[in-house]
Amino acid sequence: MPHLRAQSVFFRVNPWFLLLLLFTSTFAQKPKLSITQVRDLVHRELGSKVIVDDLSGREYSQGDFNGDGFADLAVNVIVDDAKDELQRHGVRYVDANAWGKTNGRQGVTPEWRHCAAAVFLHGSAKKWDPSSITQKFVIYECFSGFRFIPHGQRIRRGNGSVGPTPKPKGDSILLDLESGATALIYWNGRTYRGFGIRGGD
Repeated sequence: MPHLRAQSVFFRVNPWFLLLLLFTSTFAQKPKLSITQVRDLVHRELGSKVIVDDLSGREYSQGDFNGDGFADLAVNVIVDDAKDELQRHGVRYVDANAWGKTNGRQGVTPEWRHCAAAVFLHGSAKKWDPSSITQKFVIYECFSGFRFIPHGQRIRRGNGSVGPTPKPKGDSILLDLESGATALIYWNGRTYRGFGIRGGD
């Protein structure tokens, strides 16, 4: 009988163990890319003059940024010398200035100020596959790095928040702007937009 009781306890606890295995295996499906792979991909999809900015140690993030269930990639790049290449490769500019009147508008040529840019590469496969890229967007801002914000994480308002709190359709990134401000960059179902969290200078 003690043996049967031990088995009973095991099967009561075991489902939690199985959930843990499922949770870890889900993350195991998102392999980390090397910086060489990211550079090669960026040069192929955006042009040889685009520079992957890896000085911050946060040069890219993998996620589902447009909420379509497929794997996407966001990369921290420098594009000032690659304007013509970006156009030839079908990259769309998006104004995501959280405090600007054209926030979310596509096709707006940025004011070039030797700043960084965040490029979003939308995929069309469940797992990240460089050959599955369908759309490319670039956000041009003066920022020092970005952080990945998973879909569903509560968005906290700050002294730089204006308007209603957004409900991103997918994962987002948080930009640390050189002005000292922070801005959430998210997909609203049609385009990327910015939402101010902390105000800057």
